[in-house]
Amino acid sequence: MTKAKFLLMAVAPAAIIMPIDAHAASEQVTIEGSGMVGTELKADITSLPKDANYQYEWYFVKAGVEELLSSQTSNVYLIPSDALGKSIIVKVTDDRGKMYESKKIVVKGTLSTEGNDYVNGKLVAKIEGLSSNTNKPTVFTNFQWYVLEDNKAKPIANETKLELVIPPLAADKLIFVEAKTEDGLVYVSPNKKIQKLNLSIEAIEFEGFTGGDFVVPGDTLKVKIPVVTTETDTSQKITLESKQISFTYQWLYKVGSSYSIIPNASTPSYMIPKDTQDSAMKDIVVKVTAKVGDQVISGIAVTPIRISDNHIKAIEKQIATLLTMDTQKRVIYREDIKSVLSQIDNQYQKLTPAAKAQVTNYSILQRAVADIAKVERLAAQIKALDGKSSLQQLQQLKAEYDQLDYLQRSLDAGNIYQQIVDLLLKNPDSQKELAKLGEINRLITELLGDGMDPIPQYASETTSILAEKIADIDAKINALLPEYKTVVQNQAILTMAKADLKSAQKFEKLFDKLQGQTPKQKVATAKSIRSAYLKLNLRQQGLVEYKLPLLVEAENAERTTIEELEQLLAEVKGAAGLANEWETLKSKVNTIISLQKSLKSYNDMATKNEMLQMQKDLKAAEKVIIQIEKYNALLKPETKFNKIQSAFHSALKAYNKLTISQQKYVYNATLLNEIPTNNEIPGETSNDATVGKKFSDDIKNALNDSSDFESYARAVDELVNKYKELPKGVKKYVINYADLKAAEANVRAVRSFDRKVNEALSVADSTKQYSKLQTVQKAYSKLNAIQQELAQPLYVKISNKIEEYTENYNDLNKELMDANGYIFSLTEVKDMINKYNALSSAEKKLITNAQDLKQAISDVKAVESFIKKFQTNLEKNPSAIMKDFRKLTTLQISLLEGYEAEMNGQLTSLLEEIQKMETSEQTANDVVLETIDSINELQIDGYYVSDLENRLIAIKDNYNSLTAMQQKLVKNYSKLAQAESDLQKVREVKLLKDDEEAWQKAYNKLSKKLEQLYESINS
Repeated sequence: MTKAKFLLMAVAPAAIIMPIDAHAASEQVTIEGSGMVGTELKADITSLPKDANYQYEWYFVKAGVEELLSSQTSNVYLIPSDALGKSIIVKVTDDRGKMYESKKIVVKGTLSTEGNDYVNGKLVAKIEGLSSNTNKPTVFTNFQWYVLEDNKAKPIANETKLELVIPPLAADKLIFVEAKTEDGLVYVSPNKKIQKLNLSIEAIEFEGFTGGDFVVPGDTLKVKIPVVTTETDTSQKITLESKQISFTYQWLYKVGSSYSIIPNASTPSYMIPKDTQDSAMKDIVVKVTAKVGDQVISGIAVTPIRISDNHIKAIEKQIATLLTMDTQKRVIYREDIKSVLSQIDNQYQKLTPAAKAQVTNYSILQRAVADIAKVERLAAQIKALDGKSSLQQLQQLKAEYDQLDYLQRSLDAGNIYQQIVDLLLKNPDSQKELAKLGEINRLITELLGDGMDPIPQYASETTSILAEKIADIDAKINALLPEYKTVVQNQAILTMAKADLKSAQKFEKLFDKLQGQTPKQKVATAKSIRSAYLKLNLRQQGLVEYKLPLLVEAENAERTTIEELEQLLAEVKGAAGLANEWETLKSKVNTIISLQKSLKSYNDMATKNEMLQMQKDLKAAEKVIIQIEKYNALLKPETKFNKIQSAFHSALKAYNKLTISQQKYVYNATLLNEIPTNNEIPGETSNDATVGKKFSDDIKNALNDSSDFESYARAVDELVNKYKELPKGVKKYVINYADLKAAEANVRAVRSFDRKVNEALSVADSTKQYSKLQTVQKAYSKLNAIQQELAQPLYVKISNKIEEYTENYNDLNKELMDANGYIFSLTEVKDMINKYNALSSAEKKLITNAQDLKQAISDVKAVESFIKKFQTNLEKNPSAIMKDFRKLTTLQISLLEGYEAEMNGQLTSLLEEIQKMETSEQTANDVVLETIDSINELQIDGYYVSDLENRLIAIKDNYNSLTAMQQKLVKNYSKLAQAESDLQKVREVKLLKDDEEAWQKAYNKLSKKLEQLYESINS
């Protein structure tokens, strides 16, 4: 057999057997790997027999044709870049010749992505730079994004574009994208892990009801679509779209701190049953559950909505106030109805239909709105008269006015429109006066600025401009026909403006006192001016606002002096004693102390005490300076040594008694550095002199090192004992024995101080210990400079212990007030007072601003007393409230800032209510002044005015509108009563006109003044 035939025979059986074995065992060998270019493929033979050896062959497969990769014979194959789009199989043959073949896999390209890794973030497939194995441009025809679940890739529905907004279902999972080209190539991105959801529900809000925090039976509550967010690993909040969230609802009612489910209430809206008013169901909340993907989060509305008719009752009460009674007990509209009606109507219109239906007296509000509109239409017609109106038109207006009922006529304050129509009918030619009236009314209303302001200010910025405007208005009124003067509208505004002008001008005159005053006097005067300013109402304050810079300047009049003082303080603090600056330094300190005493507004007690101590230190230092100078003057050859030595030791002893702070001012202390020697003893060659000099050196060396007290004390003790044993002949050569004696005294003093420190630290009771520590601290200040230096470690120990005590009271040592009043609210100040009152007497000594706290205790008592009176007398006696309010100081008033009191079932600012009451009281006072002036104007030159009847009606109405206390202020009421009596007498005479004889008899009894009145009535 030839070699060629042998090869053929050997190959033929394999060619016959391979297809059968391969297909029979195709599932027994698999390829592991992603199949992406640049990654490895591995033949998995775990299901093949374990007792065989295997050989591997890798193939490209194209159109059924296999291309053997001859260099790839291991179980692993690294896919090259040119394999993109090709199919690969692996064939495994055991040592018996049996072959196993895998299924083919298609090689895919690698595709990168860029973007976010959290839900609602964006991911983009990066296709730039990808190309096929041809020279044609690569065209991608399809994209599909996948999510891996249970190691299986699931396509994300409808996500077939280049860009992906990461959906919630991908949270905490791996995702990738697959892209296909028109050439059939496939690219796949690496898996990307998406952050898991970290859900939260923001505040749950309601809509569809009246508002506030209440509903009434019949209202429908609806939950606004809650905002659900997820927080990323970098703390970025991502808001989820509502279509990504599944919401469920459960309505609850609150019982104490628990909740009870409301049956059959699981929709976004809930209608309050009409029978709930008397049930236990009062506070309604809703629980919202949001499901995003497989994540769930729940939240309950924090603020419950209360089922209550309090708001309805409050509106009913406000509506009821629209009506009042006149002196004849007839129902009329309140005087200021136009200013309050709009607000009440707006509140009503905001109610839900269910709430509106429960307002029992709405008909009053409805009629008031209609009546005001009707009267205003009539008023507009009267104002529109152009001076050429016919008698018929005037009669028509009269007829329309007569159709108004009594309640509607009460809207015509002072019967102004009725009087105008009557005047025009009586004298049609006087229509030209209407234009004058219109101009006067316009000028009066223009006195005030913004009409929308609840407490309007004057349009004029100064009193002088306002005075000019008022004078112009008065001149125009005086130019009117007498009968038209009484029908000028808005007289109350004019009267109010005159009263305000008077108060403002009186305030302005207070500034005259500042002329020629010292800074201290200016501060005192400014305080009284500020007090007067605070008593002005807001309108008056607006007129004098231009004066405030002058007031602030006066209040700060001491500022310049204080700046000078601070400059001097900066110069002297830390200054050392210098011979050429000694007198200047003393002078500056004395000046500082003098200024501190003279300034009213300077209250830095610590600095005051520091300067007083500095003054004492300078005096003490000066005495020693003089002693040293005397000693220095003795340093002459002719002076006996004993005298020099005595002066030296005297000066040194005095210097050593000074404290450290005093010693720094002794500018000639260096003269004490050199111990004087006895030049009178020649030679000093004896043994006594040598021993004495050495002992002096030992003293000097020992005293130079005071860094450690115990070592210093031992050295001093040893030297003292040694000195006692020295022969008498040696002692006379110890020239610095006085220094040793002083050192011995210093050691005794420090040891005594050490005992006091240890005794204080050993006290068990904290209160007693603190008191003891303070005593020891004072004892340290009495030590001289050397003693203080030696005792410094002990002093630090004491100071640290004291600081431990004071740290516990830092919250009570805060500044309580500034120039504007208390810094803290009433509640906060009360809390601080309670803490202070709970302290022991010793602990109270730790409080540095105890004086302020004591002041606060007094102020809080006054404020709480006022609040109680406010709540008690609000409706009974409002004038008493204002009287009590004016007794409060500026500090006490500052405690009322932000305090809310209950008014008509609602909380409102107490200070705002006071301001309203003050404005109302001012208005009432204006009416009092107007009434007094009007009574005085009933007579001119001793005769009654021609329109006495109309004036009496208007004055009487004003008088009757006052409270009993305000009526007492009308001191000239007797003139009004006399005028009414005189008018009645004249009317009685007029009634006798049909009986000439009786009439003549009665007429003859009339005085000349009453005759004139009679004639004016009949004219």
